[in-house]
Amino acid sequence: MLGPNLDVVRAFAGRRISDPGYGDLLRVAHEVSALSFDCVAVRPALLRDLGGLDALRFPTFFAGIDASLRLRARGKRLVMTPNAVVRDLAPGRIGTSALGRSPLAAARARELRSLRARWSATLAQDLLYNPILTREGAPYSALCWPPMRPAPRIAEPQPPQDWPAGL
Repeated sequence: MLGPNLDVVRAFAGRRISDPGYGDLLRVAHEVSALSFDCVAVRPALLRDLGGLDALRFPTFFAGIDASLRLRARGKRLVMTPNAVVRDLAPGRIGTSALGRSPLAAARARELRSLRARWSATLAQDLLYNPILTREGAPYSALCWPPMRPAPRIAEPQPPQDWPAGL
C-alpha cells in the first residue's frame, strides 16, 4: 500500500494462509498500485522496454516498487492473484520495524528519499486503496477518522517526476 507517511507498507503482512483478508481481497484477483517484485510474473520484453529494475537508486528495498509505478505510468495494470503464495524469509525488507538502527536503516532511508523524489504525487494517495480505511497502522485494519473527503477518484497512473538536481 502506498501512502502512510509517504512510505510503502505491505498490505497483508502477517496474515495466515487461511485468512480471507479485508472484504475477501485475499481470495480474489484484484488490482494494486505497486508490488514488491518478490514474486512477479512479467513479460521479459516489457521489463526490457521499461529499462529493467533501477539497481543504482534502489539496490535493496524499492526496485520493485519503482518498477511497478513505472509500469502503471505506462498504463499497465498490476494484478495480485490469490493463487500465488509468498513466504517472506526477510519480513523487515520493506518495513522499518525489523531494521531498528542497523546499517540497513540508513540504506532504506536513502532509497525512500529517492522514491519520494520520483513518486511523491503517487505516494501521497494510493488510488486503489479504500478512502474510508485508515492509513495509520496496519492497512485494512480500521476505518479512518476523520473521514476523508468523498471526492470522486479515478485510478489513473501518475507520471514520474524528474529527479531533483543533485540527487
